Amino acid sequence: MEETRRFPLPRGCRLHSADYDLAFRQGRRGGGERLVLLVRANGLETSRLGFVVSGRVGNAVRRNRIKRLWREAFRLERGGFARCVDVVVRPLPGYVPPPFSELLLQLRGVT
Repeated sequence: MEETRRFPLPRGCRLHSADYDLAFRQGRRGGGERLVLLVRANGLETSRLGFVVSGRVGNAVRRNRIKRLWREAFRLERGGFARCVDVVVRPLPGYVPPPFSELLLQLRGVT
């Protein structure tokens, strides 16, 4: 049986509850028609990611799929950011994730 290798996002790259408040108050907004991305310089040695996904976006399977896609895009792109930032991803009802290559471009464009 072939071994599956996992490359998870480290725990230090996750936002804490107080950091969400700062991102919403001080963060720069970006994203698209059905997506809000909040980006804020954090002054730390690593970039961090957080999600605000309402139940109105879809069922648990759909919400978790969106989070997995964004988490993977962030994991691949976080080394290329000009500075360390906090990113909050907030999909709105009706959000359909774009192809992964476009998702990477969205993340590069905001940070």
